[in-house]
Amino acid sequence: CFQALVASLMDKHTGTGLLLPLSVRKLRTYGSTQRAAYCIGSIVSHDGNVVEADIDLVDAQGEVLMVVCSRPSQPGKIER
Repeated sequence: CFQALVASLMDKHTGTGLLLPLSVRKLRTYGSTQRAAYCIGSIVSHDGNVVEADIDLVDAQGEVLMVVCSRPSQPGKIER
């Protein structure tokens, strides 16, 4: 979910193809994530190569099952 959320920002603003959430600021569960149908995300802030996002995992009826608030992410490095 996180990569899909920031995909448009990566091309336009970060100049990198991969951003990695380094840690989670808040993680709360409200139900079984086995019922998850989709996620709803929002960009909290972005500045160059740093993005912070919030993601809600919800079931088919829109009930929030889990909330994830990330701390700022950094560009990933691919070693070949």
